[in-house]
Amino acid sequence: MPTTPNPQNSQPPKPWPTRGGAGASAPSAERVREQLRLFLILLLGLIIVSQLPLPFRLGGFVLALGIGWVGISLLIGMSALSRSGATVRGWPSVIIGLALAGLLTVLLIGQAIVYPITVDQERCLSGANTLKAKDTCDRIYQERLRKLTDGFTRSTP
Repeated sequence: MPTTPNPQNSQPPKPWPTRGGAGASAPSAERVREQLRLFLILLLGLIIVSQLPLPFRLGGFVLALGIGWVGISLLIGMSALSRSGATVRGWPSVIIGLALAGLLTVLLIGQAIVYPITVDQERCLSGANTLKAKDTCDRIYQERLRKLTDGFTRSTP
């Protein structure tokens, strides 16, 4: 019994699309390396900024946005480079870095939501010289958060 060739398999694979929409070859390994360096520098910046006092800590949102943009384009470039047959390393670094950036962004959002309470706690802790004073600051902070959450739970039907 004669077989007919599958017309879908007879076509060569299409090249990976680029931003312009036309097909192109995979990005160069040097470009992917540069993007990986930029990604890691932005991630380090976010980690450092997240340790600053609160008004400055909110600048981490800009870094988190940059990390997301560079990280996603880096993953796309790495996958295109891998499809071209090159050996690509650094996948775990990018994935773990994106997860860490996401976690730090969620923490920043939480601190921005309760901004006045968090600023008061930081001021209290900066003046606390003893463990008892630090415990008092933490207790006041927890009490204010509890009052805030109780207000939300009472207002919802």
